[in-house]
Parts: sequence; C-alpha cells; structure tokens
Amino acid sequence: MAPPIHALLESPTSTYRESVTSQHTATHPSRPTHSAETAGPRQRAEGIAMMLGSSASNQVGAALGAMAFPTIGPVGVVAV
Repeated sequence: MAPPIHALLESPTSTYRESVTSQHTATHPSRPTHSAETAGPRQRAEGIAMMLGSSASNQVGAALGAMAFPTIGPVGVVAV
C-alpha cells in the first residue's frame, strides 16, 4: 500500500473506502455487522424505544424553552 497523502489516509493507488475497510477488518476481524434484517426482536424494540425517547426529549426541551421566552427572553433561553 502506498503511503497516505493526506489526513483521510487516502493514497494515490487506493480509494478511501478501501483504506478504511482494510484498516477496520485488520483490527476487528471478528466484529459482526448489524442491520435491520439481522436484528432480533429485543434489539428492534430497544432501537424503537431509543428513537421515541430521543424525540420525546427533544419535544419536551422545545416546549420548556418556548414557555421560558416570556420570562427570561431569548438570551436567557439560549444561555440556559
């Protein structure tokens, strides 16, 4: 393999994807790949719960911020 020519470890003779793939498989040969097709019911439920929790947290934060505007103003909301 030719030496890297910049920060993304791309060499003149290989593509970025090839260099990253070869590094990943060399350091983690037994790490399985995960996808929606191979996920079990528990993993799928955990993913859905995580996404719902994330969106609920985002909505609660936006609602609290909107309620705080009249009291502390835009600068206060951004600071908090």
